[in-house]
Amino acid sequence: MDRVVLTNKGKAETVLLSVAEYQSLKAAAQLVAHPQVFAEMNRGFQEIEDGQGLTVQQAFHEPIVEASAGLANEELAAEMK
Repeated sequence: MDRVVLTNKGKAETVLLSVAEYQSLKAAAQLVAHPQVFAEMNRGFQEIEDGQGLTVQQAFHEPIVEASAGLANEELAAEMK
């Protein structure tokens, strides 16, 4: 974790975060703000553990198309704004 705590007279006053950590905290806060999404996500993970999940091909009836890593990161960055 990339963090720096700035102090004033020994008291923590400010925290500097990396962009990646900020985005991670922002995504976590969005999940907490929508508990129904979090509950559904956990239900889905449990279904996968129980062998009830679907592959992408089964869910969408189409082959997987590989995206370039750069495009995927750009799309993720746009969603985080």
